[in-house]
Amino acid sequence: MSDPAEGSTQDDEWTDPLLLSVRHLTRYDYHDDVWDSFNEARLQPVSDTAQECREFHLRVEPTATSLRDYPDFYGNCVHYFDVPQKHARLEVEAFSRVATCADTRGPIPAVNPPSALKDHAEVEDYFDFLNDSHFVSLDKEVWRESIDALPTG
Repeated sequence: MSDPAEGSTQDDEWTDPLLLSVRHLTRYDYHDDVWDSFNEARLQPVSDTAQECREFHLRVEPTATSLRDYPDFYGNCVHYFDVPQKHARLEVEAFSRVATCADTRGPIPAVNPPSALKDHAEVEDYFDFLNDSHFVSLDKEVWRESIDALPTG
């Protein structure tokens, strides 16, 4: 590794953890009072080979009856809660401390040609991302833009 005073080069390997403090606030202001509000939040950073979630706190205001969690299909922690009392505002605030490490997972696997996505193993791995939704279409223009955005195509 080069001397930090000389600046870094592209070939330098990053080995020191990067410590991050993250605050995420979602606030809902309702036009009228609401009650029996049922909610899910995916705000807790995952711990894996690239990062470690060292601390996590979730605040819900007004106070939820009970805060529970379960892991989703991708291993994310899903917190779910309900607020039965009347309220005109809901705040969900997450505080996290995360230590990142050098990513040893390697490059994103290429799927070339796109017809390879019809292979059973690829469909299983990428199923959720291979279908249109009303938020994201998979038409040819979007496909071309995504290929142009990647450095390796």
